[in-house]
Amino acid sequence: MTEEDAILYRWEQWRRANTQYPGARENEIRRIYTLAHPRPGEKIWESGTGNGCLTLPLIEAVGETGEVVSTDVQPENIKELQEAVTARGLAVKALLLPVEQPLLSSEQYENYFDAVCSIATLHHFDDRLKRPGESGRIEALETFYRMLRPGGRLILSDVLGDTETSRYFDTIDTPERAAPRGHPHDFFTKERLLGLLQNTGFKNIRFECTDVPWKFVSEEEARWFVHTLHNATVSEEESFAVAKKMLGFKEKDGHYELGWGLFFLEATK
Repeated sequence: MTEEDAILYRWEQWRRANTQYPGARENEIRRIYTLAHPRPGEKIWESGTGNGCLTLPLIEAVGETGEVVSTDVQPENIKELQEAVTARGLAVKALLLPVEQPLLSSEQYENYFDAVCSIATLHHFDDRLKRPGESGRIEALETFYRMLRPGGRLILSDVLGDTETSRYFDTIDTPERAAPRGHPHDFFTKERLLGLLQNTGFKNIRFECTDVPWKFVSEEEARWFVHTLHNATVSEEESFAVAKKMLGFKEKDGHYELGWGLFFLEATK
């Protein structure tokens, strides 16, 4: 298997986990959707389609008079979204972008969107193995700003640096725990992120880092989800033991929760 095929398989495992248990990440999806507060007729850019768990609610909210442009670099993510919207009789502009240029660049979208939404994607714009530093993430923030209309809003969520979630990702940054290349990505601290947003021109920034635990019916379900999501080659028991130790795992109100924390922010152009 080539490295390219191995990476494609890794993303297929990610989609498989999210599709098998769509309610696992319900807390974080609900939180960013609430912040986005999409309205009928709005034009929204979603950067990072994933498996469409945020895309579909956005499309339904903006309605026939609105527009959702969803972008991703993984062909199967775009394909899965297109199949889902077709089945529901919805419309979306799903764009597959090259890995080397994962952001909208067309002048037609400058000053165009009422909102830009992105969840758990910002850190992927930089790769320690290929593009060290912050340049990709800085370019993303600048592009988000440029594509928003004056007064448009940015709704952004991701892992915050120096938190339990970021330390967990650093721990599994090995080919055994996240095949085939580990998880070679860095995360902004609050101070660095807010400084970059202000330098870019964003204002009215509201920021919080909060717990949005993943939800499961059983420990077995959680163990399979984590192991499959990260495409680990170690055993399910070994990969889940790390998650339980670092993130916390408990029973609550008839279900199980794996600790998960993200930042959520709103800002305007």
